[in-house]
Order: sequence, then structure tokens, then C-alpha cells
Amino acid sequence: MKVILVVPTRNESENIKNFSNALRVLKNIPFVVCFVDGSENNKTTDEIKKNFKKNFKIIKEKKRYNSQSSRCSASRLGFKWAVKQKKCQIIVDIDCDLANDPSEIKHAIELIKKYDYDIVLTSKYLKGSVIIGRTLFRRFLSKFYTVTCKIFISSKVTDYSNSYRFYKKQGLKDMLSIPMKYTSPIQHLENLKFFINNKYKIAEIKTRYIERKKGNSAIKFNHLFIYLFDFIRSVLSK
Repeated sequence: MKVILVVPTRNESENIKNFSNALRVLKNIPFVVCFVDGSENNKTTDEIKKNFKKNFKIIKEKKRYNSQSSRCSASRLGFKWAVKQKKCQIIVDIDCDLANDPSEIKHAIELIKKYDYDIVLTSKYLKGSVIIGRTLFRRFLSKFYTVTCKIFISSKVTDYSNSYRFYKKQGLKDMLSIPMKYTSPIQHLENLKFFINNKYKIAEIKTRYIERKKGNSAIKFNHLFIYLFDFIRSVLSK
């Protein structure tokens, strides 16, 4: 079962080597890494070529929609490439900063193979999950986000805020048929709503989350009001 890891990058040269080393846990799984790079220079792509000798693809993100653009648009570019690959069966959306644990990919693959799930989510709120180094403010935002979504969308999902997800190819292909609605991180929510509203099979697994130490965070404080506006629009829409 071939797996494609879609990895959005933006000025992530300091994280590439550690990310490459961390993927050794997948040595018995055939996988390809699709980097979608929106960096202003070639430092990140140079590091990718230095640390990945085979089984990788680099897509240059030619246009950033605006200063509030999130990694969602980059992920979507990678998704579009991944679903066209004939032998690909599972697509993983993951960052290269190791905030999320690549070893969890194995468990997600097993669940998809055994129970035919369309999407597997990682949840910071399941028993056994570990959160390290996250500020109280970001914890509050994540909890507020998820509780609101559970009220307005579905109580069956325990964590709406984590973008580390595992997609079966056909479900992701179906999702891509719907135009992208937001350029903010709220597009992650729209993606998940597609699977919830259309009754796809969804599972969640516990996760280990470590707050990033290097690279560029996708969330800027001065963008929060824009994200809040998009969030309200999303949770109140069908």
C-alpha cells in the first residue's frame, strides 16, 4: 500500500534533516514525500535534495494568495498531485517540524486497511495523547475551536484543530472536487466538514504533539481576527 506524505514547507531548512531522520520509522512502508515549498529562497529545497536521495517530489508554490495564507493552499497543491499517482492509496498531511510524530502513520495505515476508513484524524483530546510545550493561549484557542465545532457541527469528533490527517485516496479525491473556500487555516475545518457532512467513515487516534521550536509558525497573532471571522462563517454554514 503506497503512501504519499504531503509536506508544506516555508523557510524550513533547519527542520529538513531531522524530519528525514524521523521518517526512518517508515522503512517497511513504501512511501513518497511530496514537498510543497513556498519559501522565498532555495535554502529549503537545497536541504531537501541533500537529505532525500530518492522517493521525493518538490512542488514550488508559485503564488501565495495574501499575507494571511496558511499551509492549506500548499497542502491542496500536494493533494492534487498525490491523487493522480496510480499506485498511491493513502495520503498523509504532515508538517516537517516534527510537532507531530511520524510513527503514528503506521497505526493510521493499519486502521484504514483493516476498517476501510476514509479519513483518520489525530486527536490531542483522546486518552493517552501527549501535548508538550504548548502555551496556555494556544491550548485555549484549540479547546475553544473544538468545543464550538462539537456544538455546531458534530460531537463525534474530539479534535477539530489538528491538521495532521490521513486520507484514503478516493475520499480525498472527492473532497478536491469542492472549490477551496478559505485561504486561512479555517480551510482545514472545511475539509473535515466535507467528510462529516457526506457521511464518510472517520476514525481518530491518540497523538503526541510537540510545539515547534524552529521554522515559521502558520498562525500570526495579528491574523486572529480574520481567522475568527472565517471560523464563524464556517461553523454557521452547512
